Amino acid sequence: MHPDKNSNLDLPVDSTKVLCESNPIDHSSTTAPIRQFVQVNFLVHPNHRPSGIVVSEAGYEPRGSRVRFPAGTMGFLTERGTIVTVTRISRIRMRPPQTSLVHSQTPSSGVFVARVFGCRYNWLQFVSSRMVPVTIKKGQERHLGRGEPPESHSCHSSSHANKKKDLVVQPGSLEPCVAEPRVVIVGGGIAGLAAASRLANSNFQNFTILESSERPGGRIHSCWLADSGAELGASWIYGGCAANPVFGLATQEGLLRLPLNRIEGSHGFFYSSEGRAVDVTLSVRASKAFHLAEKAAFNLHTLQKNSNQHWSMQDFMSMQADQELLRFQENERADASKVITALANDLRCRIGDDLSLVSAGQFGSFVSIPGGKIRVPLGYVGVLASLIRNIPDCSLRYCMPVQTIHWNATGATGQRACVSCANGEEISCDYVIFTSSLGVLKDQAAELFSPPLPEEKINAIKKLGFGTVNKIFMEYNRPFWHPKDGFIRLGWSPEQLEDRSEWVKGICTIEPSPGSKKVLCASLGGPEAVSMEKCSDEEVAETITRVLRRFTGNTLIPFPNNLMRSSWAMDPKFRGSLSYLGLESTPSHMVDLGIPVPVGGGSLAPVILFAGEATHPEFYATTHGALMSGIREADRIIQLTNQYKGPPQPREGIPI
Repeated sequence: MHPDKNSNLDLPVDSTKVLCESNPIDHSSTTAPIRQFVQVNFLVHPNHRPSGIVVSEAGYEPRGSRVRFPAGTMGFLTERGTIVTVTRISRIRMRPPQTSLVHSQTPSSGVFVARVFGCRYNWLQFVSSRMVPVTIKKGQERHLGRGEPPESHSCHSSSHANKKKDLVVQPGSLEPCVAEPRVVIVGGGIAGLAAASRLANSNFQNFTILESSERPGGRIHSCWLADSGAELGASWIYGGCAANPVFGLATQEGLLRLPLNRIEGSHGFFYSSEGRAVDVTLSVRASKAFHLAEKAAFNLHTLQKNSNQHWSMQDFMSMQADQELLRFQENERADASKVITALANDLRCRIGDDLSLVSAGQFGSFVSIPGGKIRVPLGYVGVLASLIRNIPDCSLRYCMPVQTIHWNATGATGQRACVSCANGEEISCDYVIFTSSLGVLKDQAAELFSPPLPEEKINAIKKLGFGTVNKIFMEYNRPFWHPKDGFIRLGWSPEQLEDRSEWVKGICTIEPSPGSKKVLCASLGGPEAVSMEKCSDEEVAETITRVLRRFTGNTLIPFPNNLMRSSWAMDPKFRGSLSYLGLESTPSHMVDLGIPVPVGGGSLAPVILFAGEATHPEFYATTHGALMSGIREADRIIQLTNQYKGPPQPREGIPI
């Protein structure tokens, strides 16, 4: 069965019931102001794992005791009848079924994190996008609909070494009796949310986040498919220890289950295009050979030789692989070559672009945090809860794409910056923290900033690399795999990969979705990932099924019933997934990208500050790098505000 283009999921009454009603408050019986609210009811599965809440705006269709909605979307209806996707349920604890309690921990629009205890009926009452726990008994559903809304929250509630010093900002807080500057944060990803949270914790209230989409999180996008979560964006916490602030957030929110499953490597089987599995012993030896070559590339950065700067990862890894293959016997080299090629494809997927464009000399500049890779079982988006909790509702504005940022480059008397939105609204401010992706800067920098950014900034944007990694989640009625088998790795021969016109050759792994018995996830990166986005769901399902049958030799593999996939490259809000260091770039270009403008000093305070994973020269391409960069720029504003004893004053006598 091929997935339907607008595939809707029918939830059986006996397993899940979602009932959404929008009821106006009766003013004759209460003094509450006129507001709409939505009641959401769901049944908990026998194992007390909630099935989800609601829907997406396009697919919401109440039908008695059933709801139709596209698979994987989660969210809640707001008072205006729109839907905020990304609602998540986390921190589930087991309790006897007689207990009926819902405790809301995050009363803020966009992300819902709650403890849900096993019970038959749990109701959540949303008022003005705020949540109030309500507990009722079976048979009382129709008697709800009136009540006091929650209390409203106030809206006020060497060259490289020298450059890196510009990114070091000491933390602080707003001094008493100091006037606040007006701050606009462009982008509601983890960098923007971290900046806003730090400002709020430092007694700032005069800031606004402009998020172009209808959800927070940016490249953190947790969805739901069949019986498990599906991470369309970030999947792992890289570095499971206290040195990683994202790991700290996940721990504080109780999102990690003990004992922690620290993934240091991966297991699974390599398959050749002839329809057979490669011998396990041989694949282990070939994997060790590849990792030795990868380690050699990582060590190039520490050698500090200028000649290394011109090596591409493609050339270097090919040279190393040829040397390692000589250690194998003649009859083993063909299969060993396929294993090494499959792992090179995996590296290509992790970086998000062709290895011929990646600098081997800078490959080792990335700083790893110990602790292995850790997955958040109930959705990566849960780590955002503690950040959003500190931000007033009115400060986080959705569906507000920015058209132009007008900024005062001279420091003359007049307004310092004005952010023009696509809806025609203009917001004047003292500082702008720009957190959109490097892909957006590559695509739109010329139109986004007036006057244009300095040449040094434009040069950094052009030279830094930005790759694309996509995922395809496929749901099946019955699994044809065993969960303990691990990854399915496609071992193309080097000759087969000389022609990459087929996007399926970009797939590095196909693995069971964690915690699911029905879902497989295929990961692919580079230009092939971009090509995949242009195909229909039917074409994607057919192509992957054909390749699975070819490599495993199992012609009985069925077509998936449902399919969900990411499309980061074609989305104008992202234009890709993650940054990397290209042949002509160095970590100093990331420092250049992160330095505020204008770069003056003295009495001239910066106007536009830059945050995001691509501005962190050590932790680029990670969520913790993005989070740290957002905190860094918030601390910079706090420091400047204390220095100027309020908003920065323009320099007099300079013509505009």
